[in-house]
Parts: sequence; structure tokens; C-alpha cells
Amino acid sequence: MSTLIASNSSYDADTYYLLGESIVIISQSFITPSSKYLLDKISFVCKKSGSPTGNLFVKLYAHSGTYGESSLPTGDAIAISSAIDVSNMSTSISAKDAIFDSTYEMLPNTNYVLSIEYSDGSSGNVVTVYDNGFGVDYEGNMAIYNGSWSFPSFGDNFFDISFYVYGTPTSPTISNISQISGIQSITF
Repeated sequence: MSTLIASNSSYDADTYYLLGESIVIISQSFITPSSKYLLDKISFVCKKSGSPTGNLFVKLYAHSGTYGESSLPTGDAIAISSAIDVSNMSTSISAKDAIFDSTYEMLPNTNYVLSIEYSDGSSGNVVTVYDNGFGVDYEGNMAIYNGSWSFPSFGDNFFDISFYVYGTPTSPTISNISQISGIQSITF
């Protein structure tokens, strides 16, 4: 059963980024809870603007930088969503689900960076991704890539996209036990 494990549900309809024209990657750092989870889906608040075409991907990366200030993706993607055909996206603001194959096990209490990647846009034909606006501060941070990385902020507040990460809890396994005597139950 899929469980919400990290999120920033705040969004401001007046603060957003146009993905696919000059900005081709928007990333967001988050930390996992104290259990292991298989990554199921990542949702983000967005809409299509104009008539964009092509596919968007959401990817999961290892974390680099200072969490909450300069978080960036590093190395190769460790999980990649199924393709999202942007031409089928809604023109209304809504949460869009990026589906993963549930094979990547996220480690407990670990910083990760999700990225939303789309480079096939053109002037006026983009994916609009919403952030949390002024004065709302999530513990991670977002970054945008348009040839180089930058960290959108206002004063001491770093912006964060509106996102939801879902996973399925994994169960610990016990093997090579031939006999346990005197134990009534084992709790994990």
C-alpha cells in the first residue's frame, strides 16, 4: 500500500516556473522518514501552458550540497519515472503523478533530490510548475537549471516546489533461523 512519505503541499498560483523553454530541470530536495520504502510515485503541482509536445520525466537522484540551502542532484539518476506525455496534461492547476516501477528502495533518514525534466518546450508551449510562494518555507530547497544551476529565493527564504513522494514500506526479513525458544513475538 502506497504511503505519503515526504511532501510540501503549499503552492501559490502566482509563483511558478516555465519548464521546457529556457529552464529544462527543476529539482527539489527532501528527506525520507526512518523506515525503508519502495518509490511508487512523485506528484507535483503543474499545468500545461500553450500546446507543448514531447515527454517529461521525473527522476530521483542522490543528494549533494547543503540540505535546505544548496541541494543539487548528483551522479546518474537512481530511479526514472514512466514518460509523461505533456500534450495530455491539464490546462488547469493540478497535481500530476509520475509513476515509478517500485523497484528502488529509498533508505531511511536520507536526503534525496527529485528532478522534473522537460526540454522540448518552445515559446509559450511549456509546463508550468508551481512553488510555495513567499513566506512558506519547506525544509529542503528547489533549484533550477538553464545551462547552470541557481537557487530561487527571497531574502532568507528559499523557494520549494509543491510535491508529494509516495512509497510502499518494505518489511525486514529474517533468515537462517532454525529454532527460537521462549519467544512469543517479534516486533519490528
